[in-house]
Amino acid sequence: MEKRGFRWLAFAAVAAIALSGAGIWYYYGRAASNTSQSASSNSQSGQFTLPMHTTSSYVLVGEDRTVAGQESTTQLEIYDIQANRWSEMSLYDSTGSVTASARSILSHVISHPSVPAWGGVGSSSLPSAVNAVVGSGMTRNAVAISPDGNFIIFDVFKDLCGTQKGTTCGSPADTNISAFYIYSKNDGTVVPLSSIKNLPFKIIGTLVWSPDQRTLYDIPANGLTFYAINWNGRAYARSYTITPDHTVLYHTPSIDPRAFAPSHDGTKIAVSVVWSGVSNDLSLWQQMRPTSTYGFYSQAYMYVLNVSTGENFKSIESGYQLRGIAFSPDDSKIAASVWRREPVDATNLEVFDASTLKMIWSSATDTQQLPTDLEFSPDSNYLYIGDGRNLQLLKFNGDITSQIAPSRSSARTPFFVGWLPINK
Repeated sequence: MEKRGFRWLAFAAVAAIALSGAGIWYYYGRAASNTSQSASSNSQSGQFTLPMHTTSSYVLVGEDRTVAGQESTTQLEIYDIQANRWSEMSLYDSTGSVTASARSILSHVISHPSVPAWGGVGSSSLPSAVNAVVGSGMTRNAVAISPDGNFIIFDVFKDLCGTQKGTTCGSPADTNISAFYIYSKNDGTVVPLSSIKNLPFKIIGTLVWSPDQRTLYDIPANGLTFYAINWNGRAYARSYTITPDHTVLYHTPSIDPRAFAPSHDGTKIAVSVVWSGVSNDLSLWQQMRPTSTYGFYSQAYMYVLNVSTGENFKSIESGYQLRGIAFSPDDSKIAASVWRREPVDATNLEVFDASTLKMIWSSATDTQQLPTDLEFSPDSNYLYIGDGRNLQLLKFNGDITSQIAPSRSSARTPFFVGWLPINK
């Protein structure tokens, strides 16, 4: 059974807890963008209230929801790494609105935008432009959002329940390109994804934007080829095909779209290739590996590709499965969650030098979930590691990597919101 990390979202509350601790004003000279770039982008003055004094350059912001009987409270959890101290702040007031203090903090947090959880037909969460273009009787599912939060790619499909003989309720979304649309929040327009020029493919796989938003990648569910779209020009750019530098007998290699990460400077892509066993050949494989501790076998390798040439210039064996690949903002490090089955069953968080793929840190995650939430601080000095149940932090200081275990009074793990820069 596949091990996966998970993230849960909590954005509603019916009660609020008063802000604890005296607020101290800090001046923040530039508003952060919704990307993983540094806080120096998009200059705009503003202020926020932080419920503790800190000497850190960045504090970690999470969100924690407590459910007690019929009531729930949602709080911002703010962690000062240097002082190893948590502070709490109510996210909502008694009317269910976001508090002014929380809003001012969230407006300065450097984070990744989340794909919206749009509802079905008639949902109030759907933008009017989306309803107007795709019409009624359709279900919409947002599948990707651009780093700046403006563009949302979504697919639509008809609810065929009872309308056609032989159909069933909840039919899956069509992956044909004609079912996908691009919604722009800034100008409220909706255009078909097929309006992108010269697309050589008709089926949409997993969509991943580069951090600089210049390229949109389409990764099919199977095979070793993926595609690049020039987003600024809204035109197909090229395809990439990974050429494996080894073979695994009786196994077929394929890109794992759940482990695909472009670098921030746009020059590299780290991706996992998994060799999965062909069912008819499993008995032959097991004869070759009679001491294997499990019946079904797969093997994952991490490849790093040169975006300019398309060549894979590095590869490294990375166990049974690999999840949550992430480049540090300065592109000097690559973090990855690895599940190894032999010689023992264990999950590991591993950090590599991006140039050499030499491992610079590795540790057992002590969890049954692969951490897929890997978030570097904008200065690349810290790494947040979350799997929905446990929280770890790594600190990078030159060649020294140390692990931080945040002490909390609550056993719950707040889900990651973002990094808050502090300019004093």
